[in-house]
Amino acid sequence: EENATIMAPMLSGIRGATEYNVTLSKNLHAAMIGSIDTVKALETTQQQWEEATERLGREKQIEAWKEIKKYYPTTTI
Repeated sequence: EENATIMAPMLSGIRGATEYNVTLSKNLHAAMIGSIDTVKALETTQQQWEEATERLGREKQIEAWKEIKKYYPTTTI
C-alpha cells in the first residue's frame, strides 16, 4: 500500500506516449539490473524526453497535458 501512495500518471493521451513510456521503462530496467545507476537512468530519461518533446512540439504537449490533467486526482503530497 505505501508504495502506491505516490504515483506518476501513465503517459497516455498525448502524442509520443509510447515513446515516453518505452524510454522510461528501458532506463529503469537498466538501473534495476545494474547496467547503470538510478541517477543516470533518470538523467538519461530526462534527456530523451526533452528531445522527444522538442521533436513533437513542446506547446502541443503542454496543451495535451492541460486537457488530460483534469482526469487525474488533485491530491498532492
